Amino acid sequence: MNEWNLFAWSSIGNLIVLFPLLADRSIRRASFSFFTNRKIAVGALFSEEVFYFLGVICSISAYAVGSVSLVSTVGALQPSLR
Repeated sequence: MNEWNLFAWSSIGNLIVLFPLLADRSIRRASFSFFTNRKIAVGALFSEEVFYFLGVICSISAYAVGSVSLVSTVGALQPSLR
């Protein structure tokens, strides 16, 4: 598996997991109420997307340079190292 296949399959998996969450009315209501304070919400959303984009670029670069299994293993360990 190359880096693009891994990214595509993880994105599809995230989308599949998201659909049941959006089916629940209380989760949708809580998500939309986040945007009542528009300046903070848009700023937080924008910064999250920028960091996500940079993380994806760095991950794909790491996959391209190293072994996909090695980079995935180190990426999976990263939350436990905090």
